[in-house]
Amino acid sequence: MDAMRARLIIGFFVLIAVLIFANWLAGRILASQVDHQLRQFAETDDRIDYDHKKISVNPAFGSLTIEKLIYESESDHIRADKITGSLTYADMWRIIRKRSENPMENVRSFRLNAQSVSVTLTADARGSETPDGEPVSVSFRSLTGIYNGRLDELSGIAADNRPPGFNHRLNISADDISVTGFPEITGADLPILAGYKIPENISHISLQIRYRAQEKSASLSAFRIESPELVFRANGLVTFGETGWPDEPESWSLDYDLSASTHELARLPISPRLGGFSMDTMSVSSSVTFDKSDAGRHPLTLPGKNRLHLGNISWYPPDHITEQYGMMFNMFGIPESRLPVRALDATWELGEDTLRIEEATFYTEPFDALLSTIVALPADRDPDIVEGSIRFVRTSADFNDFIDGFEGLFQIDLPRKDGRIHLDFSGDPASPELNVDLP
Repeated sequence: MDAMRARLIIGFFVLIAVLIFANWLAGRILASQVDHQLRQFAETDDRIDYDHKKISVNPAFGSLTIEKLIYESESDHIRADKITGSLTYADMWRIIRKRSENPMENVRSFRLNAQSVSVTLTADARGSETPDGEPVSVSFRSLTGIYNGRLDELSGIAADNRPPGFNHRLNISADDISVTGFPEITGADLPILAGYKIPENISHISLQIRYRAQEKSASLSAFRIESPELVFRANGLVTFGETGWPDEPESWSLDYDLSASTHELARLPISPRLGGFSMDTMSVSSSVTFDKSDAGRHPLTLPGKNRLHLGNISWYPPDHITEQYGMMFNMFGIPESRLPVRALDATWELGEDTLRIEEATFYTEPFDALLSTIVALPADRDPDIVEGSIRFVRTSADFNDFIDGFEGLFQIDLPRKDGRIHLDFSGDPASPELNVDLP
């Protein structure tokens, strides 16, 4: 009995030793394949040096660790203090069993976390120039990615001219990001943020992209950018045709919220002939749809529903406005070179041939006014205001004195509803006609 117990104990330890050896051997094979893939990437350019301190794989726990990874050329680099990852057991044993030259073709799912990552790329590496010729540098305190799909197809997805044939899902999140040298975003890069600059310090970025091959559509969800000056959230859906992948999607639908608290970020697509504007805060909420013919348009001019809040606005009117209305500005004690507005709240819906401003409220020192209007936008002629109204919901004493003097001078009574001035207008948006009976 003692001899059998001894044999069982010895057999158990032998089995443990065999499993440990098999795990070590499988880890060496996988680590070698990871190193081979990383080295192959570096060998695509003779100017790139590749190095690392250690690569280790533990198949028993499905874990990968890379320490001190470096890709470096004379002016560019990619560095990460530590990268940890995990694969499913099915993927690991598929890679070990097949021992192919490209293990990525056997990966269906993985998770990666990188600590202290920095990337610097010159203009030549990006294929474009920045205005000041400075390289783009991005650093992350931490970066996490989760992927499900076909990694072999994902690796060449941007170079292909046809939509992917398999489903893909990618989750990315990053914290404490520093960005320098990044050029202004264009409509071709990301239409919804066209004209804005990426903040230099970003607290958090996260997003999920899910591509469905059968529908040829990609959904964007939980997209969030947070910085001290800006918060941006978005969800959307992009559909593609058989051609034009990936630069020319057939259509977009997007719901987004943007809040900004600096002059640089809070900009609007307003005609220069209306003067200059600045503001302390801006928030926009929109639900818009557009197709590839609208790629160059600003998001606020796209069909859909929009809500806008602007805080502490300053309007710097052009010369022709101050020459015409400067005296009136001075009557209210407002400097004619800068007109302050406490806030603006607006809600509007833009269709294919109609603009409906459901409610726009201007909060100023002399008065608070509420505007609503319907503007026809026919394709074959100029826009026309079908109907519009302005109602003064609050007026200051100085403004009331001005109105009394104006009505006395011209011997008219401005229209009122519920004791408040109410003006109707219509016609050309550039010079609308007030519907006021003059003597």
